[in-house]
Parts: sequence; C-alpha cells; structure tokens
Amino acid sequence: AVCGLAPANTNPSAITSLANNTKPVSIISSELDNVVPEADHAAPFYQSTAGPKHWIKIKGGGHCEFSDGTTICDLVS
Repeated sequence: AVCGLAPANTNPSAITSLANNTKPVSIISSELDNVVPEADHAAPFYQSTAGPKHWIKIKGGGHCEFSDGTTICDLVS
C-alpha cells in the first residue's frame, strides 16, 4: 500500500509512476494547503492512480495541520 500525506509531485514525476501502480493508495490532503495545493498535487496523484484508491481531504486545513506544532510552519504562519 502507498499513503501520500500532502503529496507533492517530483522530478521524475511521482504522479506518472502511479499509473503503473496496482497497490492500494491513500492520499491525505488539506483543502487550504498553499505549499502543495490539492488541485496541483493531490488531485493529479488520485486521478493517475491505476489501482484501488481513497482520498481524505481535511476541510479548512492548511499544509501545517499535519504537524504537531513543533515545525517551521509555526515560525512562518
């Protein structure tokens, strides 16, 4: 299984590689993420996944809602 937590595309493309993946995929994203916006990252990951997939969207959350409060996100918000 593959789980993407606020997934971001890479070079070479991780999105493209999911087209050949047949393992279950879970994607977790936040709708207000301004670091890796859902439309640019999580949505293409989900759409390109060939196998079973599930997408969890955190409503009202930003990129740092995944953290425990001890990250750089606290310094820049």
